[in-house]
Amino acid sequence: NNPTALVFSTVSSETATEAMRILSNGTLQSNNKSITNWNSMSSSGSLHIDGGGYIDTRGSANLTFRTTDANTTRMTLTNAGRLGIGTASPSGGTGELMTLAAGEGDDAMLVFWADEGDDNDDKWRIYAGTNGTFNIASYSTGSWVNHFEVDANSRISLSNNDGGTENTVFGYTAGTSI
Repeated sequence: NNPTALVFSTVSSETATEAMRILSNGTLQSNNKSITNWNSMSSSGSLHIDGGGYIDTRGSANLTFRTTDANTTRMTLTNAGRLGIGTASPSGGTGELMTLAAGEGDDAMLVFWADEGDDNDDKWRIYAGTNGTFNIASYSTGSWVNHFEVDANSRISLSNNDGGTENTVFGYTAGTSI
Protein backbone atom coordinates (compact mmCIF):
# COMPACT_ATOMS: atom_id res chain seq x y z
CA ASN A 1 0.00 0.00 0.00
CA ASN A 2 1.91 3.01 -1.30
CA PRO A 3 -0.23 6.19 -1.44
CA THR A 4 0.91 8.55 -4.17
CA ALA A 5 -0.42 11.60 -5.93
CA LEU A 6 -1.39 11.98 -9.58
CA VAL A 7 0.55 15.04 -10.75
CA PHE A 8 -0.27 17.23 -13.76
CA SER A 9 2.56 19.39 -15.07
CA THR A 10 3.21 21.78 -17.92
CA VAL A 11 6.44 22.43 -19.75
CA SER A 12 7.49 25.76 -21.22
CA SER A 13 11.21 25.04 -21.10
CA GLU A 14 13.29 22.02 -20.09
CA THR A 15 11.81 22.07 -16.58
CA ALA A 16 8.30 20.80 -15.83
CA THR A 17 6.09 23.02 -13.66
CA GLU A 18 3.46 21.37 -11.49
CA ALA A 19 0.01 22.75 -12.27
CA MET A 20 -2.32 20.45 -10.34
CA ARG A 21 -2.38 17.18 -8.37
CA ILE A 22 -4.90 14.71 -7.02
CA LEU A 23 -3.81 13.25 -3.68
CA SER A 24 -4.38 9.61 -2.77
CA ASN A 25 -7.36 10.63 -0.58
CA GLY A 26 -9.10 12.31 -3.57
CA THR A 27 -8.27 15.90 -2.63
CA LEU A 28 -7.66 18.14 -5.63
CA GLN A 29 -4.82 20.64 -5.29
CA SER A 30 -3.97 23.56 -7.53
CA ASN A 31 -0.72 25.47 -7.02
CA ASN A 32 -0.09 23.21 -4.00
CA LYS A 33 -3.25 24.47 -2.29
CA SER A 34 -6.11 22.11 -1.54
CA ILE A 35 -9.46 23.15 -2.95
CA THR A 36 -11.65 22.80 0.11
CA ASN A 37 -13.96 25.71 -0.64
CA TRP A 38 -15.34 25.25 -4.16
CA ASN A 39 -16.69 28.82 -4.01
CA SER A 40 -13.14 30.04 -4.57
CA MET A 41 -12.39 28.01 -7.67
CA SER A 42 -11.38 30.08 -10.67
CA SER A 43 -10.21 29.49 -14.20
CA SER A 44 -8.53 31.61 -16.82
CA GLY A 45 -10.10 29.55 -19.59
CA SER A 46 -13.32 27.66 -20.21
CA LEU A 47 -15.34 25.47 -17.88
CA HIS A 48 -16.75 22.38 -19.58
CA ILE A 49 -19.21 19.85 -18.20
CA ASP A 50 -19.19 17.00 -20.68
CA GLY A 51 -21.88 14.34 -20.70
CA GLY A 52 -24.36 16.35 -18.64
CA GLY A 53 -24.16 17.59 -15.11
CA TYR A 54 -25.27 20.55 -13.09
CA ILE A 55 -24.06 23.68 -11.35
CA ASP A 56 -25.23 23.85 -7.77
CA THR A 57 -24.70 26.88 -5.53
CA ARG A 58 -25.68 24.92 -2.39
CA GLY A 59 -27.68 26.56 0.33
CA SER A 60 -29.50 29.82 -0.25
CA ALA A 61 -26.97 31.56 -2.50
CA ASN A 62 -27.75 32.98 -5.95
CA LEU A 63 -25.83 31.93 -9.06
CA THR A 64 -24.18 35.02 -10.53
CA PHE A 65 -22.49 35.40 -13.93
CA ARG A 66 -19.94 38.19 -14.24
CA THR A 67 -17.73 39.49 -17.02
CA THR A 68 -15.00 42.10 -17.42
CA ASP A 69 -14.14 42.17 -13.73
CA ALA A 70 -15.34 40.65 -10.48
CA ASN A 71 -17.78 43.52 -9.88
CA THR A 72 -19.81 43.61 -13.13
CA THR A 73 -22.83 41.32 -12.80
CA ARG A 74 -24.35 40.39 -16.17
CA MET A 75 -26.89 37.74 -15.12
CA THR A 76 -28.26 36.35 -11.84
CA LEU A 77 -30.32 33.25 -11.16
CA THR A 78 -31.81 33.55 -7.68
CA ASN A 79 -32.38 30.67 -5.32
CA ALA A 80 -36.12 31.30 -5.92
CA GLY A 81 -35.72 30.57 -9.66
CA ARG A 82 -35.92 34.18 -10.89
CA LEU A 83 -33.58 35.17 -13.74
CA GLY A 84 -32.17 38.67 -14.02
CA ILE A 85 -30.30 39.76 -17.14
CA GLY A 86 -28.43 43.03 -16.69
CA THR A 87 -29.21 43.10 -12.97
CA ALA A 88 -28.01 41.45 -9.77
CA SER A 89 -31.49 41.82 -8.25
CA PRO A 90 -34.30 40.38 -10.41
CA SER A 91 -37.84 41.47 -9.53
CA GLY A 92 -39.48 39.29 -6.94
CA GLY A 93 -43.18 39.90 -7.48
CA THR A 94 -45.73 37.12 -7.80
CA GLY A 95 -45.30 35.42 -11.16
CA GLU A 96 -42.27 37.51 -12.12
CA LEU A 97 -39.69 35.02 -13.31
CA MET A 98 -37.40 37.15 -15.49
CA THR A 99 -36.18 40.74 -15.41
CA LEU A 100 -34.38 42.47 -18.30
CA ALA A 101 -32.59 45.59 -17.12
CA ALA A 102 -30.91 47.86 -19.66
CA GLY A 103 -28.18 50.32 -18.83
CA GLU A 104 -29.06 53.91 -18.00
CA GLY A 105 -30.54 55.59 -21.10
CA ASP A 106 -30.93 52.33 -23.05
CA ASP A 107 -34.11 50.53 -24.13
CA ALA A 108 -34.65 47.06 -22.60
CA MET A 109 -35.39 44.57 -25.36
CA LEU A 110 -35.75 40.97 -26.40
CA VAL A 111 -34.62 40.31 -29.96
CA PHE A 112 -35.92 37.34 -31.96
CA TRP A 113 -34.14 36.00 -35.04
CA ALA A 114 -36.03 33.27 -36.87
CA ASP A 115 -34.21 31.07 -39.35
CA GLU A 116 -30.79 32.16 -37.96
CA GLY A 117 -31.61 35.79 -38.83
CA ASP A 118 -30.21 35.31 -42.31
CA ASP A 119 -32.46 37.98 -43.84
CA ASN A 120 -34.25 41.09 -42.60
CA ASP A 121 -37.72 39.45 -42.55
CA ASP A 122 -36.49 37.09 -39.80
CA LYS A 123 -35.79 39.85 -37.23
CA TRP A 124 -38.24 41.09 -34.61
CA ARG A 125 -37.92 42.73 -31.20
CA ILE A 126 -40.07 43.56 -28.20
CA TYR A 127 -38.87 46.44 -26.09
CA ALA A 128 -39.63 48.93 -23.36
CA GLY A 129 -38.48 52.33 -24.56
CA THR A 130 -36.82 55.00 -22.45
CA ASN A 131 -39.70 57.28 -23.53
CA GLY A 132 -42.24 55.18 -21.59
CA THR A 133 -43.47 53.09 -24.53
CA PHE A 134 -43.85 49.34 -25.03
CA ASN A 135 -43.18 48.31 -28.63
CA ILE A 136 -43.11 45.42 -31.09
CA ALA A 137 -40.95 46.10 -34.13
CA SER A 138 -39.57 44.30 -37.19
CA TYR A 139 -36.49 44.83 -39.34
CA SER A 140 -38.18 43.74 -42.59
CA THR A 141 -37.50 47.08 -44.35
CA GLY A 142 -33.80 47.13 -43.41
CA SER A 143 -34.37 49.38 -40.41
CA TRP A 144 -36.41 48.92 -37.22
CA VAL A 145 -40.11 49.78 -37.68
CA ASN A 146 -42.65 49.76 -34.84
CA HIS A 147 -45.80 47.81 -35.68
CA PHE A 148 -47.41 48.04 -32.25
CA GLU A 149 -46.93 50.61 -29.52
CA VAL A 150 -48.50 51.41 -26.17
CA ASP A 151 -47.45 54.79 -24.80
CA ALA A 152 -47.38 56.20 -21.27
CA ASN A 153 -50.92 57.62 -21.80
CA SER A 154 -52.33 54.13 -22.56
CA ARG A 155 -52.71 54.91 -26.26
CA ILE A 156 -52.39 51.87 -28.51
CA SER A 157 -50.96 52.48 -31.95
CA LEU A 158 -50.58 50.18 -34.93
CA SER A 159 -47.77 51.02 -37.39
CA ASN A 160 -47.48 54.50 -35.93
CA ASN A 161 -44.20 55.30 -37.62
CA ASP A 162 -44.66 59.03 -38.11
CA GLY A 163 -45.09 59.92 -34.42
CA GLY A 164 -48.55 61.34 -35.07
CA THR A 165 -51.96 60.07 -33.97
CA GLU A 166 -53.41 58.99 -37.32
CA ASN A 167 -52.77 55.31 -36.65
CA THR A 168 -53.61 55.48 -32.94
CA VAL A 169 -56.59 53.18 -32.67
CA PHE A 170 -57.43 53.38 -28.95
CA GLY A 171 -56.92 56.03 -26.33
CA TYR A 172 -56.72 59.78 -25.98
CA THR A 173 -56.77 61.62 -29.36
CA ALA A 174 -57.15 58.36 -31.25
CA GLY A 175 -57.10 58.85 -35.01
CA THR A 176 -59.98 57.97 -37.28
CA SER A 177 -58.09 55.64 -39.59
CA ILE A 178 -56.62 52.20 -38.93
